[in-house]
Amino acid sequence: MSVALRVADLESDGAGIDAYVRAHRQATPFHLSGWSRAVARGCGQTNHYLLAEIGGAIVGVLPLTVVHSPLFGRALVSSAFAVGGGVIADDEAVAQALIAEAVAMAERLTCPTVELR
Repeated sequence: MSVALRVADLESDGAGIDAYVRAHRQATPFHLSGWSRAVARGCGQTNHYLLAEIGGAIVGVLPLTVVHSPLFGRALVSSAFAVGGGVIADDEAVAQALIAEAVAMAERLTCPTVELR
């Protein structure tokens, strides 16, 4: 089966994301859906939490936020305002697919840079 990539709806996908994150050995608290929601609400930034799925099961995640800074401009950042929270995935192919989608998303959102942690 092929990997399906999509932007999560954190309200409806949050529990599934959090279960995946809690079970993944490389996960940090910054991968949890609550971190992305808190940054969006508290800082006025827009999140775009990417999910990779195979057959409806989550096989990778990449939390992303569009960050606007007067000093640094626009960037698409994984887990904004965190020290971790980049790609976590079941395998390297899924990780690379998430990264490629993040680059494409940055272009669509006119963000000249992508920062992965």
